[in-house]
Amino acid sequence: MRAIRINKLRPVKQGGGTDWDWFLRFVDAGGEPAKQRWQRWSAQRSGPEWEQVKDFLSGFRHDVLHRVDLKDISAVCGVEGYSGRTTSHALGTLRPADGAFSAIADFSTPFAIEYLLHDCLERLGRVPLWNDVKRYLFVEQRERYILPFLTRYGIAGTPAAAAGTPHLNALQWRVGNAYYSWLREVHLLTMLRSVHGLDVRYHALADTEFKADLVAGDAIIALYVPNARFRDGDRGRKRSARAINPDRQVIEVRLDVRKVHGRPWLVEEDCIRSLANLIADAGCPRLSSPGSRAA
Repeated sequence: MRAIRINKLRPVKQGGGTDWDWFLRFVDAGGEPAKQRWQRWSAQRSGPEWEQVKDFLSGFRHDVLHRVDLKDISAVCGVEGYSGRTTSHALGTLRPADGAFSAIADFSTPFAIEYLLHDCLERLGRVPLWNDVKRYLFVEQRERYILPFLTRYGIAGTPAAAAGTPHLNALQWRVGNAYYSWLREVHLLTMLRSVHGLDVRYHALADTEFKADLVAGDAIIALYVPNARFRDGDRGRKRSARAINPDRQVIEVRLDVRKVHGRPWLVEEDCIRSLANLIADAGCPRLSSPGSRAA
């Protein structure tokens, strides 16, 4: 594990969220490789759609995320022993063979799904259920994701009218799995903050552009599920967080898939405990008390 620490993030109020200024400090703390990567990102993304994304990101703050209650996220994820709002099955009766999954494998929009799921959470002020996500993506903010999808594949009419078609089934499979993966990471962040008292943070741009699933002080936490096509150790077409962040301390965590039905599989408590010890040893600041909330 390579650990080169330079330009440390300036201290911010303990337990707080993350915003545009925090992200720019995060870039600065990564040294020249991070600054150059960010300059390329900014230069290569132009046009009206990207200007909308930049306006959105520059005004966005992850606040509610860093105040999520463990009972709430656990109930939403269907963790045994927690009562409350539990999400419906995001994949329904779909199976991998039911949709044109390969046909939409490379679909993307300037508004990454991570941006949209976090925006949904912040707008609601709580962890969204699957029905909340569907309403947000397909109705309230349809111009950001679903309308570009319909246009890309020449699908006429509304999402409701196209429901059940191979392309819409494929989209539900893709978004539903992304939602489950997102819940898993929100649960992990909440466990590290609420149970282990570590001031671990998140920012969507740090995630999408620097592979930082979580930020723990000066260290990046990079989670990955082995996939022969995309990433398995040092193999695969996706670059690792270490390759993208050569001047940062990177803690990579391999997650092995566990099969569960109708809910997301979560990182096991033993793994979370080990990770908490690693990032504490790496110098991650501690909250004043477990469960501390943002100001």
